[in-house]
Amino acid sequence: MREIKFSAYDATSKSIIEDYAHIGQYGELVIVTFHSSAYGKTCPNLTLLQYTGIKDKNGNEIYEGDIVEYIDNPTNMSSGTFEVIFHNGFIGIESDTRINLYDIESYWIKIIGNKFENPELLERK
Repeated sequence: MREIKFSAYDATSKSIIEDYAHIGQYGELVIVTFHSSAYGKTCPNLTLLQYTGIKDKNGNEIYEGDIVEYIDNPTNMSSGTFEVIFHNGFIGIESDTRINLYDIESYWIKIIGNKFENPELLERK
């Protein structure tokens, strides 16, 4: 079973909060890290980003909203840059077709940023 945990993007501080929350023993959302630079104890500008349960070729955990470089054919090394998405139970990347992350060997994907802090990377498509 995939571990369900979250990082978060704080639009106030414009930063990613690692290990923000996880699902507890009874299905409750457990906040691990509480952070917001401008609002103290309130975080109205947080976007939760779910962990996919998959790591990239460097062992980094892949989260929703991450931008990954995907090598679709290791023999000719053609690659693309894609955003990791969750949509109606689908976890993967979208190119001309949807590619399920669980169908990709981890050594073919590498995190290069995220859609919040590095939106320009998606323009490289």
